[in-house]
Amino acid sequence: MGRIANATACVEAAGSPDPRGRDSLAPVPRRAGILALAVVGCASGATSNDPPGRAVAAAIPAPLDSVVALGPMVGHTTDTSAWIWVQPRGPVELDAEAVDPDGTVVDAELETAGESPVLLRLEGLRPSTPYTVRLEADDRSVRMDPEIAFRTFPRPADPTRLRIALVSCARVLWDSTQTIWGAVAADRPDVVLWLGDNNYFEDGDSTHPGDWSDPELMAFKYAELRALPTLQPLLRRAVHYAIWDDHDYADGEPDRTFPLRREVTRLFERFWANPSYGAGPGEDGIYSSVVLGDVELFLTDDRFFRDPEDAPRVPGKTMLGREQLRWLEERLAASRARLKVVAIGVQVLADYHQYDGYLNYPDERAELMRWIRDRRIEGVVFVTGDRHLSELMRDDERVGYPLYELTASPVGNRVFTTGLEQPNPIRIGGYAAGFNYGLLDVDTVSEPGTVTFRLKDASGTEVLRHQVSLDSLRFAPR
Repeated sequence: MGRIANATACVEAAGSPDPRGRDSLAPVPRRAGILALAVVGCASGATSNDPPGRAVAAAIPAPLDSVVALGPMVGHTTDTSAWIWVQPRGPVELDAEAVDPDGTVVDAELETAGESPVLLRLEGLRPSTPYTVRLEADDRSVRMDPEIAFRTFPRPADPTRLRIALVSCARVLWDSTQTIWGAVAADRPDVVLWLGDNNYFEDGDSTHPGDWSDPELMAFKYAELRALPTLQPLLRRAVHYAIWDDHDYADGEPDRTFPLRREVTRLFERFWANPSYGAGPGEDGIYSSVVLGDVELFLTDDRFFRDPEDAPRVPGKTMLGREQLRWLEERLAASRARLKVVAIGVQVLADYHQYDGYLNYPDERAELMRWIRDRRIEGVVFVTGDRHLSELMRDDERVGYPLYELTASPVGNRVFTTGLEQPNPIRIGGYAAGFNYGLLDVDTVSEPGTVTFRLKDASGTEVLRHQVSLDSLRFAPR
């Protein structure tokens, strides 16, 4: 296991698969305080879930400048702007220069007051243009190998070629090296969409409190993942967006009853760089949407407003909450994008299992489907995580055209190896033999336009591919 100095010891995890990821591993000794992180390698980080002989040797980045503790990471990006997330070690003047192929420089400066993460905002960029970024701290270059590089997106509603990587369930206690990030980076995604359980708040015991009992302990778990050497190239070479699920929200009470739900919301906002959170600044929840040319991402919050999962299935039982559900419905109806990707932490279409999912909130799910059908909202697909297995589903009955859902899980936790043995009448295919991730390849430039759903194992080998014409995600003429 990758070692955190004075914080986390190397651990070889063991145990039987738990399809819900609720593990009984003893917590390792740890010390709160994210700036105590000093990442080094362990002699061995293999787990029983690693495909034999197929590990990807991810490039280990050169040490960052002593003033940068975590990052940099490329955050929210549009056709004309980009945010660079950085956590400094202390007060410092940061400067970022974005350079396009013609040598045009766009500059952003920020004087920090402490150790909190900051966003360097680059404005006035050109659409559909590659940029490299030079980062300076107190007028000294920050060493980065590889360097920060990204491409701005097309103008809203313009034809788009886009690759989105789908990841979830990244538990450092289970897999501390997570070499899978090298495979994801090798696919050169434009966007990485984190689908929840992006880090894991661990249970406590009689001598150590549970992570979810203290925002400082939860902050350490965010930083523990963000500091992984294997993850650094991907942080700098793709645009990152995130939602959450139970383990990076509250392991004990993963719904609206969690006493620290507002504190954990502020923590999520500190470590991610989404365009907005909830209905507005200071409002509840983490939901937002992102326009990427002819594609729109809808980032939902399946935890903050949720009624307890085991509450009776009565009318009004909600997972998204009335305000967020209305926001989602209205934004879907107003979207000009040909492909509308709705990201939710738990499965939406599946009815075949007894675990967490939208099936436990049937009235609200039915209302969302009626809205899509009655408002004739075309081009909707769902992407989800959580299950510790991956599968592609197609439902032809709910809205009037085929609804697809790609579940991608896990990149670094127990694998529910027998999960696909349960019959699922809407399953096209799946993968449950080891760590894996998903890809959406979208092309609205070539008519009639396509979206290709893919799953890849930890080595980057493709294990599922299914291409769909965007014309098939439309209603028949009246």
